[in-house]
Amino acid sequence: MTHVPGAFPNRMALRKVVVLVAVVVGAIAIGLHAMEEARFASNADSAIAASGGNIQVAIDQAVAHLHTASRTLEVNYRRFAMLSNC
Repeated sequence: MTHVPGAFPNRMALRKVVVLVAVVVGAIAIGLHAMEEARFASNADSAIAASGGNIQVAIDQAVAHLHTASRTLEVNYRRFAMLSNC
C-alpha cells in the first residue's frame, strides 16, 4: 500500500475511527429521542391533569390543537404558492 501525503496512513485505524464516530452519533441520537419521548409523556400528563383527570377532554384538546396547526400550515402553504407564482 502506498502512502498518499495527507491521507490517513492506516486503513484499519481509519475504520476504527469511523465506527467510533458512528457509535457516538448513534448514542447521541438515541439519547435525544429518549429525551423527546420523556418530554412528550410529561406534556401528556400535564394535559390530563389540567383537564381534571378526564382523558377524553385532554384528547379533544390535543385534536383541536392539531387541527389548528394543520389549518395554519395549509394557509401558509397557499400563501407561499401564491408568492412563488408571481
